[in-house]
Amino acid sequence: MEYNREVLLHIFEDNGVFVNPDDFAEILEMDSITYITLIVDVENAFAIQIPDEQLVYNNNCSFKTMENAIIKIISAMGNPQ
Repeated sequence: MEYNREVLLHIFEDNGVFVNPDDFAEILEMDSITYITLIVDVENAFAIQIPDEQLVYNNNCSFKTMENAIIKIISAMGNPQ
């Protein structure tokens, strides 16, 4: 699947995580259950698997860092090395 910001924003919203549209780099507050649910929903929506080393909350603590990780994974899938 191709990356779509609106899909990712919808996933965050569905999981009750508010994303400030004026600051996508803002650190997001969520508990561990919400974070894991968010990861599963992202993997399902974009047909990707986030590598274990990327699952640490500090690696994905803002919308922008999550977005960058997804784009990188999708790009690597389209360009296997």
